[in-house]
Amino acid sequence: MSEPAPASLQIEQTDGVAHVTFDRPQSRNAMDIATCLALFDFLGEADADASVRAIVISGGERDFCTGADIGGSAAAMAKMTTLDYRFAVTNYTALFQRLWEIETPVVSAVTGTVAGAG
Repeated sequence: MSEPAPASLQIEQTDGVAHVTFDRPQSRNAMDIATCLALFDFLGEADADASVRAIVISGGERDFCTGADIGGSAAAMAKMTTLDYRFAVTNYTALFQRLWEIETPVVSAVTGTVAGAG
């Protein structure tokens, strides 16, 4: 993998397995757009890397991923413009499409809370 992972993802590769861990405990691993884009890029790079034979996605001990980060409240979500909403939906959809189409086996190591986009 070429670029360092953003702070919201911990990435390491050992013995042909790429491990990616959500690391946003302050939001219970809710996925913001930056994390979504980073995961999208990571999956593409890992899939293209012949040394990666499997990908494992995990969260923390308490939460795997509590869904899309909507800013902490319904009021924050209500402030989203149509363009903000379209941008988010487009990027989450692209991430799910990549997960669907990826050739490298992907395993979710789920512990704790999972909701929505998680």
